[in-house]
Amino acid sequence: MTAGQGVALGVRLERWMGMVRDAGFDGWLVADFRWNNPLLPRLLGLSSGILTRRCFLWLPASGRGGPRVLASQVDGHTLAHLDCPVTLYGGFDEMEARLREMLHRGGRVAMEYVERGLLPTVSRVDAGLVELVRGTGVTVVSSGALVANLEVWDERQKALHEKAARGVDEARRLALARCEEMLRRGERVTEGALAALINSYFAENGLVAGDGPDVAVDAHAADPHYGTGGGEGAVIMPGSVLLIDLWAKVRDVEDAPYADSTWMAYTGPTPPDDYMSAFTAVRAARDAAIELIESAARAGRSVAGREIDRAARDSVARAGLAEHLVHRTGHSLGTDHVHGMGTNLDDVEFPDDRPLLTGSGFTVEPGLYWPGRFGVRLEVSAMLLPEGPRVTTERQEEISVMQVSGQGKT
Repeated sequence: MTAGQGVALGVRLERWMGMVRDAGFDGWLVADFRWNNPLLPRLLGLSSGILTRRCFLWLPASGRGGPRVLASQVDGHTLAHLDCPVTLYGGFDEMEARLREMLHRGGRVAMEYVERGLLPTVSRVDAGLVELVRGTGVTVVSSGALVANLEVWDERQKALHEKAARGVDEARRLALARCEEMLRRGERVTEGALAALINSYFAENGLVAGDGPDVAVDAHAADPHYGTGGGEGAVIMPGSVLLIDLWAKVRDVEDAPYADSTWMAYTGPTPPDDYMSAFTAVRAARDAAIELIESAARAGRSVAGREIDRAARDSVARAGLAEHLVHRTGHSLGTDHVHGMGTNLDDVEFPDDRPLLTGSGFTVEPGLYWPGRFGVRLEVSAMLLPEGPRVTTERQEEISVMQVSGQGKT
């Protein structure tokens, strides 16, 4: 369940205050400045308005009082409709005094803060504000475990995600078929043309991507975040490695989650041996990560994001290709953005000790890269159910080949 506007604000916030209590915190202070913290509008159900000064939402643990909002007098109009006490301050000194009043009981207060900045998806407050809050006599702790619950889906959202997953799979199939058809006829086909085709399919079928997709050929596939930027991109020739990374969610539906997939193809009938070897290693790493999540579910234990990443990395290392790893194994799926604020499968970039939460969505997408030549990435979307992970996008087992003539180049 998320902070949807269809549920009364007090009911939504009471649920979160229960989580604060269960986490062993005395309260959760959500701080925002000019909408730099997406948690504030998510929790309060705000979709518009102007916030030009610091704004705070205080959620004490259940049984320790009610929620309160502290905002500038300048921004009071944006929050006037809230079914929640709103206190307005004038200058900085009054803001600090009001904060002290809210936090007067002391104890452990969660904020969007992670020691050493380990999780940028959680770290939203600056060091100075943390110093100010600590100065009120409280101990500041990370809200990361609470934040992850924002990406736990209800049954409606799970259905919306599965609809998006079906659309993502169908758009990819359409793009690959069009590419093969055009190459067979000797027509010119570009990365940008396939990206435009995918976006057209999304628009016609009630989906939206936000940005992307990424269609990358040969050396471009060796850049994990390559994109054409809306331009034509490279010409796709016979005998090429082709990577398509595409994502979407159901358009104009509140709190609809994303689905995300990456697929590998070859614009010829027989992929080169080095491409095949890389694909086999990436597929094994993906499956190792999923198998770990499955085994943890069978054992009734939680599994941390970094533990899943390590399983995939160990698989790649056994194949002797660890030097070609560039990024984490997967990310949380969100509603505001394809990269959510929940648990990431990451033991290296931003090590994530948080467990995967039942009801949350995530991707598994190991990749190997040879700069200047090609890259291989396989990505599936999944959600964790009580019985284990459910993979929601198609799980690629073989390279998609195209029956076109031409010489291999990789």
